[in-house]
Amino acid sequence: MSWYRFDHQTGILLIEVHVQPGARSESVSLFSADALKVRIMAKAVDGAANAALTACLAKRLHVAKSHVTIRRGETSRRKTVEIRVAVFEPSNLLDPVGDCLTASD
Repeated sequence: MSWYRFDHQTGILLIEVHVQPGARSESVSLFSADALKVRIMAKAVDGAANAALTACLAKRLHVAKSHVTIRRGETSRRKTVEIRVAVFEPSNLLDPVGDCLTASD
């Protein structure tokens, strides 16, 4: 199993994610063959980590935040995230230069 599934006809991307809330820095890396590891600085309190996760993925894939939803695992570290995107290139998520933070955040 791969860490992502992309349906070219519908433009729906499903990503398996292992989230580490409360990290010192934000990053995305390969966790295993079937999941990405996303380190989020936000704590897992009142949905803050979930909001940071969706914002991070939206920024890396250059889509609106409203196009990113957590399909499964709202209260778990292991999540399935659905993203509506026209074109998907896995390296856009794994590129170390494309961090989740910018000067305007």
